[in-house]
Amino acid sequence: MRGMSQAKNSILSGINIMAKRVKIKIGDVFCQEHGDGYKSYFQYIADDSEKDGCPVIRIFKTRYAVSENPGIEDVISSEVGLYVHTDVVSGSEFGGGWYKVGESADLGLDGLALARFVELGDKSDDEGEWSIDKLSRLDPYEECFVWRCDEPRENIGPVNPGDWMAGDAFDGSVYLWPKTVELIKTGYITQRIEMALIDDIVKRRAWPWVDSYTSLIDPLTKFQYYFHFQGDNLVCEVIEKPDGNTVCLSPDKPIADGCSLFDGKFGDIGWHSHEFIGKEKFESVSDKCERDSTAPAGNGGFLRGLRDRLCGR
Repeated sequence: MRGMSQAKNSILSGINIMAKRVKIKIGDVFCQEHGDGYKSYFQYIADDSEKDGCPVIRIFKTRYAVSENPGIEDVISSEVGLYVHTDVVSGSEFGGGWYKVGESADLGLDGLALARFVELGDKSDDEGEWSIDKLSRLDPYEECFVWRCDEPRENIGPVNPGDWMAGDAFDGSVYLWPKTVELIKTGYITQRIEMALIDDIVKRRAWPWVDSYTSLIDPLTKFQYYFHFQGDNLVCEVIEKPDGNTVCLSPDKPIADGCSLFDGKFGDIGWHSHEFIGKEKFESVSDKCERDSTAPAGNGGFLRGLRDRLCGR
């Protein structure tokens, strides 16, 4: 036990020493490698007083090959994809996180001033304490808080699922550094443990190069829908009936056997964590579809109705 305690103290001591060595300040620019030969950048631009001084970063939308070395001015002049609250220091301390590459006095504050942050109610009781016995009757949509960096928040609730905020709205949650890494790499996160309902209010943003695979089931007819998006655009859709018959659709083949291709975007749907599937699962369904010689017919009206519900129309 003494040896384990000594090892633990040694690790903690090493982390403390590392924390002391990290010198991070507003204006610093960081690089995050994706692990697939590409990398992206972000800049630490503010401390939000409305979130107890939590750091705010702006994530740039452009990705670069690992072999490229863009100048700092080129990096910060590129398009901003996201504004995020996160712990900048922690992500620079651990393997797999980001590393500092430079700094700039240009913080892009004009853009930050236009960004709105959103959080839903936290299901707490009148004293602000978590209340397990009240979870069944408390509705987080009753309270929807909106604010801009360093400005007081405003409750604009109640809101309804599918009441999409404008494009200047961003999730105001504080992200742990591993989730921030996922945001930098893809533009969104798939597994949201806390405040998952924010996806019903703030649209996910997928970077143009990111492949996303999702699935939805209609509870009435048991039709299963599989989607492959690249960025915001639909690449392929597979529809599977309860009897196993399938039909494949794509932009080159938008109509087949009475079915029509979903005409929305990736961000039009408030995806829940369990609706994301892997590439392998999608490809197995797609391969089966190609092997099938028959497909359901005459369900175009049903598909249009489903799309209306998904898009909140």
